[in-house]
Amino acid sequence: MATTTTSTPPAWKSGAAGYTAGVTGVVLNYPLDSMKVWMQCGSAGANRHLQGGAKKSQGRAINRVAATRTASMSTVAFSSTVVEPKLHLPKISGTIRALYSGVSVPLVTGGLVRSINFATYDTTRRFLSSDGSASSSLTHVAMAGAVSGNVGAILTAPFTLVKTHQQILGIGFRQAVSKSFITSSSSKLSNLYVAFGPHWLSATIGGACYYTTYEACKQSILQFKTEQSAASGKDHLVKLTIPERMASAAVTGIVNWSVIFPLDALKNRMYHQHIIVGGSNSSSKSVLSSAQMARQMIRERSVYRGFAVTVLRAGPMAALVLPIYDMAFQYLLDH
Repeated sequence: MATTTTSTPPAWKSGAAGYTAGVTGVVLNYPLDSMKVWMQCGSAGANRHLQGGAKKSQGRAINRVAATRTASMSTVAFSSTVVEPKLHLPKISGTIRALYSGVSVPLVTGGLVRSINFATYDTTRRFLSSDGSASSSLTHVAMAGAVSGNVGAILTAPFTLVKTHQQILGIGFRQAVSKSFITSSSSKLSNLYVAFGPHWLSATIGGACYYTTYEACKQSILQFKTEQSAASGKDHLVKLTIPERMASAAVTGIVNWSVIFPLDALKNRMYHQHIIVGGSNSSSKSVLSSAQMARQMIRERSVYRGFAVTVLRAGPMAALVLPIYDMAFQYLLDH
């Protein structure tokens, strides 16, 4: 009996499409991601770019008061009242720099990691499919998404700590690496995977939820359009439009972040503990410490702090990233 085989596209095509989507997502998504981290950790004031205006103003005030210290008391009083500002608002440039603190790491690695994620997902999904085709059950999609998220978690854990370090403190890449892995008094290698538990869980569960929700939405729309076409007596190939793909992706982003947000919040709180308290003194590695911090967040009712900002970015960003991947992948397949 002759068997039919379905040609499997090279993994690099899925990877290239994922790289394009990843870089686009990083550029547009990063400011709101920084706001999310600040709200989860309560650390917006720690970013040096947001303190720049205040520090400079206070420095000028101190210098002027010191210069007039030999003058009369009235002069000193006048200097201190006039020079000292009432409000220390950061400049617009400082705010932008604060929002994009640490963007270099995900900008360089984000596209590559997204490329690996999509390539892993597509390869695993086709492997699980009986004929190696692109059509898969939602169970296979969920399994492939979980594998993709698992791989991504292992690759991104060290970079995520550095990125969060830069977002919280507003420091440069080299300084963040030094503070995260080198100058700490604890083991350097163990610091590479601080808060890995919640990071791994959020990536694995999120990967399964992300791809499954997207495929389920697309299949539902296709089924509805097919039934409508059959009812009208028109027999033609039904395809998804770009707005339909974007709507499916927007729903996916909101559903996915609703599921994994508590784990993401726990991860960032553990990062914050590691960064502020320090490597050897911070309880940011053990499972017991994770459970204790989770209970503390529940008591503080801070599990969903920053969720509104996350939802605000999740829908529109997913509506751009996933359709970009779909269209780029289809273009590469056709050419």
